[in-house]
Amino acid sequence: MVYGHQGLSPAEIADFTTTERRVFVACVGGWALDAMNVQLYSFVIPALIAVWGLTRGQAGVLGTAALLVSAAGGWVAGWFADRYGRVLTLQIAILTFAVFTFLSGLAQNYAQLFVARALLVAVARHPMINSIWDEQAQEIIVRHYVNLGFAAATERGLIVPNIKDAQALTMPGLARALAGLTATARDGRCTPADLTGGTITITNVGVFGVDAGTPILTPGEAAILAFGRIRDAAWVHDGEIAVRQVTTLSLSFDHRIVDGELGSAVLRDVGQMLEDPIRMLAWT
Repeated sequence: MVYGHQGLSPAEIADFTTTERRVFVACVGGWALDAMNVQLYSFVIPALIAVWGLTRGQAGVLGTAALLVSAAGGWVAGWFADRYGRVLTLQIAILTFAVFTFLSGLAQNYAQLFVARALLVAVARHPMINSIWDEQAQEIIVRHYVNLGFAAATERGLIVPNIKDAQALTMPGLARALAGLTATARDGRCTPADLTGGTITITNVGVFGVDAGTPILTPGEAAILAFGRIRDAAWVHDGEIAVRQVTTLSLSFDHRIVDGELGSAVLRDVGQMLEDPIRMLAWT
């Protein structure tokens, strides 16, 4: 079952970690240098990096904003250092960089994070999608916890670790769990507990440049959701043809448990939440 939708340009958010990251780091570096009375205007390095990004077509709105902020950085840092001391100014610059590093980590996993959260909300709305068929008892068991699996490509092949009790995590908590378990998987350090007990899975085939796919169910689970690459396409938006960023969602499910109506409802809900994330709050 396949569903196409337009989203909130996660690829643009991911671009924040390329040129814009360099610009931001240069800004903070300029402020720190000014705080230490190093004779270097804080906007020189960011300006050079921004110009380089523009020549490569990479500097976006965030990069431009960072450049404008950095233009006043020298004066602000100098005034602050004179008034409150260079040490405190340098500490603030370092803290700012740490906060930015954390936020950029969220941006790197933006697409998978929002798909994961949308799926968790959809599971809460349609619990049967998170069930299992008990062959011996010939009955359906609905699980009221979500161990969210996600496919991870490693040097040893594709593995599917899962985040235990993912439904109880906040958005930042889910982001940290995804990032941490992904790193663990790629380092080959997953334990048997990490790889067993999953209840539903997502897989990102888009990282391989694939628009859509038909994922195979993980044993013991009733459904798996795949999302393809995010690409520019002609799309009807507000009654006009416009270039929008679109992706394709695909849902495979166990037909002994999930019928077409339920599968369609889950897929529709996930798509609508990605188009308008406010629904995640309204439906939680």
